[in-house]
Amino acid sequence: MSNRDFAGYLTAYLGRYLPGQRNLSNNTILSYRDAFKLLIAFFQKQGIEPERLSMDDLDRASVEGFLTWLTERGCSDSTANQRLCALKAFIGYVKVEDPARLLQYQQILAIRQRKKKTPAMVVPGKEGVAAILRAPDTATPKGRRDMVLLTFLYDSGARVSELCDVALRDLRLDDPAVVTLTGKGRKVRVVPLMGKTAELLEGYLDEFFPNITAADL
Repeated sequence: MSNRDFAGYLTAYLGRYLPGQRNLSNNTILSYRDAFKLLIAFFQKQGIEPERLSMDDLDRASVEGFLTWLTERGCSDSTANQRLCALKAFIGYVKVEDPARLLQYQQILAIRQRKKKTPAMVVPGKEGVAAILRAPDTATPKGRRDMVLLTFLYDSGARVSELCDVALRDLRLDDPAVVTLTGKGRKVRVVPLMGKTAELLEGYLDEFFPNITAADL
């Protein structure tokens, strides 16, 4: 192919390789096609018309510029990563047909996907915590149980998995009340409990486990 080889490779890739050898669905092929429509539009913005576009133009710097351009257009990181995957798949096909540019193609394949931003954790304020603790219907046994467990979690800072592992021997409800928690890596820590939490736990044990005596704790 000549140095204007981009059109030839792309036509063979979309028209023969994906539907024939890869047997991909029409929707998947259309998604790949859309990625290249955007790539061609990006190069047009750079002054390179589609009929002049060459594989020489498709290097790491241009691909990274394309991803930045997508972001400026309002694409999410997830969408930009999808476009990058489509380009990498194309490069994976072309590198076999065009080993002379292998280093250039390897540099494109080494581009990392963008990390998705983790949403910031929303921490409830005092009113939010109070609303959570008021949510269980304490007129029912299930509601009283839930209220005690929520109070315990809030007071101790325990993970749910740590709460599930708490045994009677881990509780000391006499003043000063404490609970022994076993966390990740079997790390043990002793956490003080407020007097109100200890009272709620005692009431919970009296109601749901009436045969347990103080000697069992």
